[in-house]
This record gives sequence, C-alpha cells and structure tokens, in this order.
Amino acid sequence: MRRPERSSFRCPACVLALGLVVAVAIGCAGPPSVTPTSAPSTSASAGKTAEARKAAETKRPAEPTEGRVATRLPGTQQPVRATTETVIEGLKLPAAMTFAPDGRLFFVEVNAGRIRVAQGQRLQDEPFATLPVQQAAESGLLGLALDPDFAQNRWVYAYYSEADSESPKRGVRNRVVRFTDRDGIGAELTPILGDLPVNPKGGVLAHQGGALGFGPDGKLYLSIGDTGKSKGRVAQDPSSLSGKILRVNRDGSTPGDNPFPNSPIFALGFRNPWGLTFHPRTGAPFATENGNVSHDEINLVRPGGNYGWPLVEGVKHDAKFVDPVWDSGEGRRSRHGMVGLTFYSGTMFPELQDELLFCTFNDGILHRAQLALPEYDQVQAMSDLANDCRLGVTVGPDGAIYVASITQIRRLVPAGAAQGR
Repeated sequence: MRRPERSSFRCPACVLALGLVVAVAIGCAGPPSVTPTSAPSTSASAGKTAEARKAAETKRPAEPTEGRVATRLPGTQQPVRATTETVIEGLKLPAAMTFAPDGRLFFVEVNAGRIRVAQGQRLQDEPFATLPVQQAAESGLLGLALDPDFAQNRWVYAYYSEADSESPKRGVRNRVVRFTDRDGIGAELTPILGDLPVNPKGGVLAHQGGALGFGPDGKLYLSIGDTGKSKGRVAQDPSSLSGKILRVNRDGSTPGDNPFPNSPIFALGFRNPWGLTFHPRTGAPFATENGNVSHDEINLVRPGGNYGWPLVEGVKHDAKFVDPVWDSGEGRRSRHGMVGLTFYSGTMFPELQDELLFCTFNDGILHRAQLALPEYDQVQAMSDLANDCRLGVTVGPDGAIYVASITQIRRLVPAGAAQGR
C-alpha cells in the first residue's frame, strides 16, 4: 500500500550520519551462535547532508496543525489540534525514550553514549550510565528498554556499538547489556548478548539497526541491520544475524518456541530497521524499515517472515516474502529516514487511540497511521501530526506524546491545555 509522494519532503540524509554531524556542530551454515550470560537508513551525498544539517540547525519548531489525510485508501482520521511544549533542552541526539512505572523518563544520547533520566522537566545531573560507543554514523548508544518487571527488579537494557579502545571511530561489536537501577544510577553491568554483527567503520551505510523492546510475551526483541555487508545479501542468510529481528529471553538465551530451531532469529530480510513496537490489542510486533533509495516501510513482523531485502522492496505480492503494511513508494522524495515507532494508547488524545506514530528524520515530521481492521495488516489512512520529531516518539503515562528532536525532548498536548507539568 503506497502513499502518494509529497513535494514537501527534502532530499534525505542518512539518519545518524546527519545526527553525528549535528552532534559535532552542537559540541559534542547453521543457526548463528550467540553467547548469553546468566549472571536504523538512507544514503545521501555530502552536499545534501550539509543542506539537511543546516535545515536541522535553523528550523524552528512549528506548532502542529490539524491533521490532513494523505492516502488513497478508504478510511478517515479525526482531526487533532495540539500544541507542543519543551520538556528538556540542551541534549545531544536524544533517542529511545521509555517511561518507568514511577513516571521517570529514561532515554539515550546516541553519540555521547549516555543513558539519561528525567523526572518531569528536571534532568538528573549525573548520567544513569555511560558506555564506550563507536563515534561513527549510524552507531552509538542505539536502543533502550526497561524490564517488564522493572518495578521489582529495576533492570534496564541497552543496545550499543562498542568502540575500539584505541580507535573510537572503529566498532568492535554491537552488544546488549543490562544495568540495575540504584537510585538513578546504573549498577551491576551484565552482558546479555555479545559479539552481535557490527559495521566496524560506520559511515552512511553502516546499517547497525538498534531498536530494542519487550513484547507482551515477556521476550526481548531487537533489530540488527545488514551492517552494510555483501550488498545486503547477509539479510537472507539464516546463519548470519545481520538484517534480522531477534527474539531472546531476558538473559539472552534462545526461546524454545522461536520460529527457527535453536536460533534467536525471529524474522529476516531487513536492511536497516530503526523502529520497533507492539500492538496494544494483538501484541504483534511492528517495525519500520529504511529503504535503499525509496520504499521506506512499516512491517507487521510475523514469526519466521522474510521481508525481502535485498531481493525486493515495497509491496510486490510475492508469496516468498511478506509485504509491508505501508510503503512510501518510488522516488527520491519517498526517502524519509524512519526513526521511532509506537502505538498511541493514552487518554489525552482519544482520536488517536491505537494509531501508529512514527518520526521521519529527514523532514522532522511526526506521522499518524490508522490500521485497518480486523487484521491490522494495512494502513487505511495516514496524516501529519506535528513538526520537529527527529529521533523518536513515545507516549507518557499522562497520555501526552513525547518526541525527540536533535537537542530537545518535547511534549505534545491538546491545544489549549495548560503549559508546564
């Protein structure tokens, strides 16, 4: 299902290639083997990257306007009138926002390698943890998730590209680790998954992936891009973890009911998936996919499903592959740089209930997508909701929508609502 092209989309820059430039500007076989322990893109020329960087630095946040439907599919979306307010500013590439049961907001600063914690509009001075991250495009501290039993065990999981101790621009591996929250500070670092595929040089085709999240089944899901290897062919190789979505137990071990025996692989055939979330009614995982020169996608991730990269992109109606529920279509204007994905399940915006929300880095738009009943396997309506959504989106316990720009976290509330918290 393809969305009509829009003239408003800029020529894209690689999602974190641009982010790294801005960060500097603002100062800053058989189944693969994974050893547990028990104790997201699109490419662009340098000129276009500079152009996008300038736009990102100078564009002022715009107030959201009433949503407008931009789809050829049947379906309607109730208009939303909302306004934004700044929650935290002065950040360096904030992403992977998630709320704890006690209302604290956990998030990462990608290239700084910091996990941060905020309560309301107050940012905790000391980072929760700092990790030695690869200083390269599409690399860094990429994913964050809280354990489903966080209120009891205080466990915080992080996905990052580990840097070579002698050469920070070189990546040694991607890995998942776990911390225990001790009064706002990460303690007891525990490796969960080590030696995950990495692009050691980074760059605009690094494709590290990095989304991390717990499903309602209590399993940990994570996305790994094709890491720029062998023109993406590794994404089709079941003996490689590149270009896959993985599903593991909390300790990193492989669940016995995974679709590929003795393998952490849940689905394959991905180029660079950056967003990951779960349907609030069905529990099914959804993931975004950044295409090569077009065909950004939203995918309903089915166990054992093959999503086609690099053999096919977009909707192909080929029985060997799973079609996306939404495809941005052909052409340069369809390269959005999809970052962040969540379902709205709050009470502040009842007109958004069960709709998908996602950001597009290249133009900074927060989008809303309505899925069709009964299978939730196609987008029947889509529209723009707000500006200045660059690196992620989540829903707070208050029902507000929180979005991450290059240097700020902002809060979307109904127009006329009282400012501040």
